Amino acid sequence: MWRKAYDLLLEWKDREDRMPLIVRGVRQCGKTYILRRFGEEQYGNMVYVNLESEKGMHRVFDRDLDPRRIVRDIASIKGVDISEGDTLLVLDEIQACPDAITSLKYFCEDAPGYHVAAAGSLLGVALARKSSFPVGKVDMMTMRPMDFDEFLVAAGHRTVVDRLMETGPFDSSQALIDLLEQEYLRYLFVGGMPRAVKAWVDGRGEEAVKEEQDRILTSYDSDFLKHVPDDHGPRVSRVWESVPQQLAAENGRFFYSHVKGSRRASDLEDAVQWLTDAGLLYRVRAADSPGIPLDSVPDGRLFKLYVCDVGLLSRMVGAELPMYTYDSVRGRTDPDFRGAVAENYVLNEIVSGFERTPRYWRNGRYELDFLVAVGTDVVPVETKSGWKVRATSLKEYIDRYSPERSVVLLMGPPEDGRVTKLPLCLAWMMKDVVGRDQSNSTPVQD
Repeated sequence: MWRKAYDLLLEWKDREDRMPLIVRGVRQCGKTYILRRFGEEQYGNMVYVNLESEKGMHRVFDRDLDPRRIVRDIASIKGVDISEGDTLLVLDEIQACPDAITSLKYFCEDAPGYHVAAAGSLLGVALARKSSFPVGKVDMMTMRPMDFDEFLVAAGHRTVVDRLMETGPFDSSQALIDLLEQEYLRYLFVGGMPRAVKAWVDGRGEEAVKEEQDRILTSYDSDFLKHVPDDHGPRVSRVWESVPQQLAAENGRFFYSHVKGSRRASDLEDAVQWLTDAGLLYRVRAADSPGIPLDSVPDGRLFKLYVCDVGLLSRMVGAELPMYTYDSVRGRTDPDFRGAVAENYVLNEIVSGFERTPRYWRNGRYELDFLVAVGTDVVPVETKSGWKVRATSLKEYIDRYSPERSVVLLMGPPEDGRVTKLPLCLAWMMKDVVGRDQSNSTPVQD
């Protein structure tokens, strides 16, 4: 399946200042697949080492961290030739061997001719604890579950994606929007985990999708018990299980006191931090005013938690595919889990497109879904899961701060202007949209 990460790997391979690469991301988001495919297609040889399952390979890094000696040992053990420039050496699940992480510094300094790519599913957790991380000596890349445009390509709509990338979203017919909205609603159920997507596009049906999602969720539960230190695994599990219900509540904020068997906030904060370090959750902090840089604005300790994949979120609340239809979306009333899933979807697309986590705005009774930093501007973004266009909080924000541009994401056709209405099915184009000059003005309905 097509992944945007492949193009980034091609760029990395051709860079003159290339350093060893670390690909991080949640378990089963496609890191191993894309690295192995890249190695097989772009190099004369690909050597794969899994440092989680091949425990004996840890000894290669025990003796010293001389990269040429490490390469000779791996080549001998694997019975292959590892040459500079023509071999991709893949060190998978590298977080299982801290010395292997450290060795990347010496590959950079002493043997830059070797092409080394490492991957890990709990790298954020491992790196948060290790002081020996080779800062400035590695290139970093984050992989996430498949974005909606990648899902569209997998579903057979590559020509549609290519056309939209060429023409932009505002030259789209209603028939095209109808097609994309149907796929968007399916995506809320399937999500972007490659195995779930493959089950769907192969025609195996919704039960097969749920089975794949259940396998992934079970593997995460296993990680909580296996990798969380000091017997804190149950706390991590309870926080993880609490997120969908809290996100679907009226204001969507996360409260430590709402976690089953809750303890003091200080006890659960470590669990939240572990889940965000692992990439399973995104923490979106509140801001009572915009500012540049956006992260400099005080947050008041209020935040929301979002799940890394909408398909997993849907599975965690027991959603079924028929719940994501035009009729069910039109008929929904707030609060509703479908609104929470749509908001989570938009958050994921923002994180992927802008490569950073946004903030949300809260001031008294007004609350706006997201604030996104774009250059020296802060762009307010409001999400509506249906065709509803009333945006009271966005209007209040505009009246107070007069932003140069704003975005409302909802069902229905696109509409250009300083307040841009963008279909939810085109949220993946938001970065391109807000980067355009917008001289028209679209009023916000109160």
